[in-house]
Amino acid sequence: MARSGFYAWRQRQLNPGQGARENEALTVQVRTVFDRHRGFYGAPRVHQELRAAGLKVGRHRIARLMRCSALKAKSRRGFRPCRNSSSKAAGVVENLLQQEFSPAAPNRCWAGDITYIRTSNGCRYLAVWIDLYSRRVVGWAMGATMEATLVLEALNRALGHRQIAPDQLLIHTDQGSQYRATAYRQLLEDHKISCSMSAKGC
Repeated sequence: MARSGFYAWRQRQLNPGQGARENEALTVQVRTVFDRHRGFYGAPRVHQELRAAGLKVGRHRIARLMRCSALKAKSRRGFRPCRNSSSKAAGVVENLLQQEFSPAAPNRCWAGDITYIRTSNGCRYLAVWIDLYSRRVVGWAMGATMEATLVLEALNRALGHRQIAPDQLLIHTDQGSQYRATAYRQLLEDHKISCSMSAKGC
């Protein structure tokens, strides 16, 4: 290395230039966005938020500054369905549907399930009922918790929209605890609705 090159490097360390000062200020803003989103934002999303705030900066520069500051986005855990229910669990009934997914008329067979949707404020749970004849959604409800009340709200909406004849409707679900709850079974009994459940893990 040339002597002049060494002294030039040492001078830059002692007196950082405008680019280094800009990087320091930008790193503070990057860390603020990163912490605001609890560490789940990587360089692309941090870059989008800074650009939306009016800051003109490149994505690769953001990525480099995040690497230098050891800011690495967390990876979300994959969804793992519960496998604890079994045929011996309380409230489990036999599979009356028997894979017959094409009923002859509307309001003869509904299927229900619960899923989750990630939002900026955390997960929200969605309970849905569909008519297997038309594959149309007949009732749904969304909430912050995955409880039996969510299923009941969605089912009550469906019953309010459809005219159900006694002893004509079969409802099919998995063996989730929401569908084995006492309030849920009582609602089906009050409306003379038959209940069917898939086998464990299906």
